[in-house]
Amino acid sequence: MEQQSMLDQLRTLDDHVLADVVRQDQHCPDFVMNSWQVDRLSDKGMANPDGLFRFSGTGRDPTNRETECDWTVVLKNIKAPPEEGDITNIWYWKRELLAFQSGLLEDLPAGGVKAPRFYGTIEQNDGAWIWVEYVQENDPPRWPPQRFPAAARSLGRLNGAYLCGRPLPDHPWLSRDQGISCTKDADLDGIWEHPAVQQILSTKNRHRLQRLWADRERFFDPYHALP
Repeated sequence: MEQQSMLDQLRTLDDHVLADVVRQDQHCPDFVMNSWQVDRLSDKGMANPDGLFRFSGTGRDPTNRETECDWTVVLKNIKAPPEEGDITNIWYWKRELLAFQSGLLEDLPAGGVKAPRFYGTIEQNDGAWIWVEYVQENDPPRWPPQRFPAAARSLGRLNGAYLCGRPLPDHPWLSRDQGISCTKDADLDGIWEHPAVQQILSTKNRHRLQRLWADRERFFDPYHALP
């Protein structure tokens, strides 16, 4: 028997589950859904391409029966791995779920990165669901060059706040030294053999990168000296 796709499963979702999410999104505890549909929002996920879905529809506030409005919310489906894994590992599967549940993402420094509004989670044996606000992207899928400085400034404000007195979060499931931990598992020999790398990198640049790699600990020292 062919396994039912995630999209097909979501098309049979209980209306009461979705209604609770939509009422939060609309800031109206009595909001009434008139219709809804679901489609795949993206299939580009690294760990789970079948993990991001958009629910949209129409509804109304009972206090204003003559006005119908559109709504949209997002569901992220996270698959559980065969083993739970180390909670500090960079790829720990529950980190995003725990970040939303803890309230951490609702208390980020002002002026930096802002997370979508969070509407709840549903945990299951094979993974978890995260309900969040739908954020409309105004830029084209491929960002123009002038968009990157703005994103860099936002990230700088986020990180800078923790260098200027704001206490670092201490949740045990937060990963540490992400950039450095990636280098520990890197298969440099395998990377060099990849056809795309061989096509892009000249022999000269490959040798330059190999020297940089061999000297990487020098760059880690200033990082560890940060407050």
